[in-house]
Amino acid sequence: MSEVRLTDTANKAWLAVNTQPHREALAMENLKRQEYISYCPMVRKRMVRREVLRPMFSGYIFVGLDPSQRWHPVHSTLGVRRILSFGGAPSLVADGFIQALKAREIDGAVIRPAHPYEIGQKVRVTAGPFDGIIASIVDMNEADRIVVLFELLGTNAKANIDIRSLASLDM
Repeated sequence: MSEVRLTDTANKAWLAVNTQPHREALAMENLKRQEYISYCPMVRKRMVRREVLRPMFSGYIFVGLDPSQRWHPVHSTLGVRRILSFGGAPSLVADGFIQALKAREIDGAVIRPAHPYEIGQKVRVTAGPFDGIIASIVDMNEADRIVVLFELLGTNAKANIDIRSLASLDM
């Protein structure tokens, strides 16, 4: 379900389209019939006993537009709820964003970029109440949060920090 492509024309703009719940594939199939190019980036999710492909942005797909295509028919496509818009005009997603997602696809799923950090690494906290404190990474999770251990008032303390609030130490 990742992409439905009819031609190899390079699209410069993409519509962000909200679909009906769990109807991304239906919307994409109906858009294909109308000769639109659509894209639904997929990720692998671990379920109880197996991995499955799920939309990266649940309930959303992207529809590529070339300059000659009208976007109004997308509104009435089966499976489509609405086109994201601002001030009455559709909000467009840059082609570079879509191409960056596609470049990270392996076997139909977008792969997360590798973490720049590893367990045991020393980092500096760069934001929040612990700004400037040096800590050691003790755990990492999928939600871009890292558990760090640091010394505070003579005792060791753990904190769950957003990955964007950390910087590597050049040691």
